[in-house]
Amino acid sequence: MKEKIDKLEDIRSRSEDLDPRQKKFPKDLKDLAQEALGYCEEVDDQQEINWLKKAIHKAESLEHDAEVSQEALEDRGLGLGYLKEAVDSILIRERRYE
Repeated sequence: MKEKIDKLEDIRSRSEDLDPRQKKFPKDLKDLAQEALGYCEEVDDQQEINWLKKAIHKAESLEHDAEVSQEALEDRGLGLGYLKEAVDSILIRERRYE
């Protein structure tokens, strides 16, 4: 369990470094969300799985944007929010079981 918490804390930390204005943001967001998804347990983490899938969907829908418009920036922020919320929620629960 300690290893899972460490990995999730690392993902959360790297999510803080993401900048929605960068062109590579959608790929980085998708990669982190998919990595976090690998630490989800289907029974316990259903809501978090949904949030991570939403983050992945947002990232995929933004991958082909040539420029970052204000609307795209808001969508990027929303996707990042889904990722952070899911990882935070899983971390809270895992720390309780530790």
